[in-house]
Amino acid sequence: MPISRLADCLLESVVAQVDASGIPYFLVGHVGLHKMDFLVAETGTGAVRMMRTIKQALDPLGIMNPGKIFLDAR
Repeated sequence: MPISRLADCLLESVVAQVDASGIPYFLVGHVGLHKMDFLVAETGTGAVRMMRTIKQALDPLGIMNPGKIFLDAR
């Protein structure tokens, strides 16, 4: 499943079941972690370069979620 379909997958499975239960909930997590290797294939080299540039500008010390998206901030 491409990462771009992740929200659809969650809506079709987890969210529908939890909604039916009536229990309040929220979803958080690092679900793209296992798909890091596919980021370039999914979004393209230029997009990943732009993401890394933005990450470096906003987090120059690499302290926010280190290693969760990019293995390095090149």
